[in-house]
Amino acid sequence: MRYYQAMSDSKQLPKGVINTYKDLKDSYVIFICREDLYGRGRYRYSFRTTCEEEPDLKLEDGSYKMVFNTQGRQGEVSEDIKAFLKAIEGLETDNIFVNKFITYAEEIKANEAMSSHFSAIYGCLLQQELRECANE
Repeated sequence: MRYYQAMSDSKQLPKGVINTYKDLKDSYVIFICREDLYGRGRYRYSFRTTCEEEPDLKLEDGSYKMVFNTQGRQGEVSEDIKAFLKAIEGLETDNIFVNKFITYAEEIKANEAMSSHFSAIYGCLLQQELRECANE
C-alpha cells in the first residue's frame, strides 16, 4: 500500500517546485481482494495514520487506505458495495449499477481494439512509472 500511496503523492507534486504537504490533495488507496488479508471477516478494512501512544490522536495527513474483502461477512457497508463484492466473486446480483459496470467491463474485454487500447495505456503508464522511479 505504501508504494501506491507514494506514487499517488508524487504525481501531485511537480519536480523542481517547492511544495508543502498542504499542496497534496486527500489520497485514497483502495484494494479489492478475493481473500481476507487480515482474517477478521470484515467487508472493509479502513486505515488512517494514528499515534500508537494516543490512538485517538490522528495525524490528519489526508492519507486513506481501504481494503475490501469479497469474503467479508461483518461490518457496515452499503448494499451496493456488497453487490459489487459478490460480482467480483462471479456471483449474480440484481443491483442495476453493478450489472451495468460488469456489462461495460465485459464489453471492453470482448472488444479487441478497446482492450488492446487499455492495455497499451496501462503499459505506457507502467513504463513511465518505472522511468520515474529509476530517475529518483
